[in-house]
Amino acid sequence: MKEVMVLRDPDKIKIVFNKWRGKILDLLSKKPYTIKELAEILKINPGTVFHHMKILEGAGLIEIIRTEMVGNIVMKFYQAVAREFRFDLLETKDTKIHSIIESKLKKIVDALSTYQINIPDDKKKTVLKQIAEFWDLENKIKENIEVETTIKDFSADIQREVFILVSLLKLNKNEEYIKRRDKLIKLLEDYQEK
Repeated sequence: MKEVMVLRDPDKIKIVFNKWRGKILDLLSKKPYTIKELAEILKINPGTVFHHMKILEGAGLIEIIRTEMVGNIVMKFYQAVAREFRFDLLETKDTKIHSIIESKLKKIVDALSTYQINIPDDKKKTVLKQIAEFWDLENKIKENIEVETTIKDFSADIQREVFILVSLLKLNKNEEYIKRRDKLIKLLEDYQEK
């Protein structure tokens, strides 16, 4: 399993934006489940889960990692192919996807006010662009971090924490990342109430 997968294909992004598929993918990024287990957790019909699983599997976002025989029944355990799915914010050409991502970014900028970072309306577009550029570069760097096979000997939460630390090392060696990070921090500090 990869730590980070950046989705660039509009069709895959649309698949992930579906309410049920998003929930299924989130669960499968944490641990393997069968269709029956997912149906019980989500409190929906197993047939509905099966339908969404086939779409996710067809898109290459989940995979069967093991099977178990229980009597005459083969139980398939599915897992996401990555722990975290991110979107290429700037290169998305699909207008519907772009507007969904832009809407999410606007909500993030508005939510900054809960931390006393109040961005004036006439500056929001600039801040949105800088956040998108910053995250896109971060995505590219994180996406290229090779996950060591021996890390699988550790629990998922330990693997995630190690990836965060390794990511910090890689990110802080990238001059462009440091420049964009510092520029974004400065911009946010300018609008933070003192």
